[in-house]
Amino acid sequence: MNIESYDYIEYLPSRACNTKYNLYLLYSTRPNYLSKNYSVKIDVFNQVTLTYRASWIFSIQFAFLSVYRLPVLLKMPVSIMQSIGKHCWPSCIHGQCLSYINNQNLTYCHCESGWSGVQCHIKHTCDCALGSLCISNSICLCPTGRFGHRCHLTQLSCQSQPCLNDGQCILEDIRYRHPNHNRSMCICRQGYAGNRCEYRQNQTEIDFSFDDLETIPSFLLIHLILVEENAQPKRTSLMKKIQFDESSTKILTSVIFHMAFAQILNNYYLIIVRENAIIFEQISAKLIPPYRCQSILELFDDIFSNQHLLKRIKYYHIACQ
Repeated sequence: MNIESYDYIEYLPSRACNTKYNLYLLYSTRPNYLSKNYSVKIDVFNQVTLTYRASWIFSIQFAFLSVYRLPVLLKMPVSIMQSIGKHCWPSCIHGQCLSYINNQNLTYCHCESGWSGVQCHIKHTCDCALGSLCISNSICLCPTGRFGHRCHLTQLSCQSQPCLNDGQCILEDIRYRHPNHNRSMCICRQGYAGNRCEYRQNQTEIDFSFDDLETIPSFLLIHLILVEENAQPKRTSLMKKIQFDESSTKILTSVIFHMAFAQILNNYYLIIVRENAIIFEQISAKLIPPYRCQSILELFDDIFSNQHLLKRIKYYHIACQ
């Protein structure tokens, strides 16, 4: 598999969530070979840890056209892609067999650093800077603070350590930087805000314990609901990743709410419900069976469950009897 051309985007969700990017990838030869099948492959890495996250692949449908526009919307998976074993053919030699996010039936070999090819069988000398990641013999993935074709150049904006309270300084992609934004910015840890993480936020802290669960989840969804008069309830959802060796975790939020639920897969647990809105408080929550909210599929038969919402709502009190 030959790489015709490539480009990259440095993306930070907190600042560029709704940003649209336009990239131009050129064929290495003109005219291109009509007998070949061309596709665009998108790989995502965490730039701080250089951890691989996921890949998408999109076929070029009309290779005879001089220009082919490919609009895509990518949704990042919650968990890191896991190897699917020995399902790749031909098999992976120095890599993992994975499937694409947008096509689970299509597999590929994700190669270890220093290896390339369909089977990850081609070894090449990596001349990327120390601490960088070799994607192929022509592509280097630079860590935070470095740039250049081989990642040998150092960014100076973060060397003065402008971030306070253990905030992390990162550099924004200058090609897509907003004119009013600084070249460097701070990622603040929970509980702090501001351009330099100089402000401490008044937040509600919710502590979770998993002692009574058979298996500890890999992530937790928390739904915060604010009830207002003459308006639809407002729901804010937060996600918290759980390390494999953690038996408890906590979240900090500045969201005002009346009710809070924790979601693990399709199971919901009531955390707290208050008549007065919760603005700033410390809450302890145990995810135990008595706090699990049963689904109507468990409480009623299929005939009732499949009725229209307006019909079902008249019988809400029956479930509470």
